[in-house]
Amino acid sequence: MANCLPKDQLGQVELLLPLNERYLTIPRLALGDVFDKAGLDLCDIAGYKAALTEACRNLIHFSYRNLEPHRLRLVFLTEPNQIRIVCSVRGECYCEQRVKTHPILRQQEAAQDLDLLMVTSLVDHFRTGLRLVNGECIAFVELVKFL
Repeated sequence: MANCLPKDQLGQVELLLPLNERYLTIPRLALGDVFDKAGLDLCDIAGYKAALTEACRNLIHFSYRNLEPHRLRLVFLTEPNQIRIVCSVRGECYCEQRVKTHPILRQQEAAQDLDLLMVTSLVDHFRTGLRLVNGECIAFVELVKFL
């Protein structure tokens, strides 16, 4: 397997899903296809599918506790040396003051959530965040697989 993808294979896949766990099979299938086209093995695919499912579940639960959420948005970005998966939810914030004082999800919260700890053990790079943009909160989880 080559370490870099040819330029003609670079691309972006975007999904918009209802905020319901029963739709999480769709991003799992998309991830499997993107990773398979990148030439990754079944162990990487299975690990990232599990990590993606837990990251999306965490965002769904966070959204219903802290936002007036819209949809779950997933973007798969295939770059020459990595595949980035950005999962996000945007919506009107119940916690506007907290977002202004804490622009990133607190590390203590992430460390206490076993699902996010499991995600960090399965992926090459992991990042969470919370931003306030034009009066809306955007909560995101980013997973990266280095090629």
